[in-house]
Amino acid sequence: MLDEYYFGNRDKGVTKTKAKKSILYYINIENKLFGYNGNTNAAEMTKVINEYSKYFEAKIKTNPTLEDIKNELRAGRPVIPLLYGKNLNNPRILFSRSGSYYHVFVIKGFDDAKKEFIVNDNGDLKQGLDLRYSYDTIMGALRDYDHKTQKTVKPATVLFTSQRMLVKTKDSGRIYLIKDNQKHHVSSPQTFKTNKWKWSFVMVVEKNWLNKFQTGPSI
Repeated sequence: MLDEYYFGNRDKGVTKTKAKKSILYYINIENKLFGYNGNTNAAEMTKVINEYSKYFEAKIKTNPTLEDIKNELRAGRPVIPLLYGKNLNNPRILFSRSGSYYHVFVIKGFDDAKKEFIVNDNGDLKQGLDLRYSYDTIMGALRDYDHKTQKTVKPATVLFTSQRMLVKTKDSGRIYLIKDNQKHHVSSPQTFKTNKWKWSFVMVVEKNWLNKFQTGPSI
């Protein structure tokens, strides 16, 4: 779960209850915005993340190179690939033969020695955690989704993600932006308006949690 990852729970498991709550949160948003919650394409996913996630933001990258993706992972930023799932050749993922084979998961690491990406693939219910696919397999399967044709289409598309949290402590009115493991004091309400942030995104955190971040310039 990228929400948990960017909050800092990178080595801890997520309970089924918490995971279900998070999934339902985004499903309800998609239903409200689009009238459906399946086969959301790059533009739709980016809209949902940027307007409704309290933890991270996303941007669309078309025709990424292998090095582009690896650079994001080196920086500690997981990548969301949009895929023609049939090309993954994973028999444990059950696609409908009459469907689009559209598939999405999270790339969280890579292994140059074996030329493999390390992913969390929730479509593989048996071995999806820390699953590995070759570089060639994922790079060759990258697509987006076209609602008109109901098929996956080129160009190759991924979402690059990055940390973006708005927080305050219970004993202070100062609001901070947490980004790239730095805290930036939000010095003016105009900053919220300029960035189209929602005041409801501000989370109350413990002072010890906030203090672990280096202080960056105010914004």
